Amino acid sequence: METAAVVGPVDVEYARGRAQHTFGKYITWTTASISYVVHGRTLESDIRASRSMRRPLDAKTLYPPLAWSTGEQVVLYVDPVRPERFVVFHEFKEEDAESIPRGAVVVMISTGAALLLPMVLIIAGTRNVSKARRL
Repeated sequence: METAAVVGPVDVEYARGRAQHTFGKYITWTTASISYVVHGRTLESDIRASRSMRRPLDAKTLYPPLAWSTGEQVVLYVDPVRPERFVVFHEFKEEDAESIPRGAVVVMISTGAALLLPMVLIIAGTRNVSKARRL
């Protein structure tokens, strides 16, 4: 079941990646208190999200923006039987829900190009060798 929640107080933590897989990344952790109504009952909970980015050389800000701000409305998908269980709606995830993720498409295209290049070189090389043998 879909419902709207209002964001209350927001806490922010900033971190800089130090581990090998996050080195050089600037990370913003956002924790927000939300309140929402299900079946006439007002519930409260916390939601947490992180955003990370590598800092471009010309960037004015080090860290990515907050995920939510106080007073903002967010869409939740709530379990009607147990309304304390919910999932926050994310537009960018919803766009990819019915299709192949964009990242997978990029990987498939680049892999196809990487596999196609040796084939082209082999064919061109074979033609050149056969021309050379004719001479």
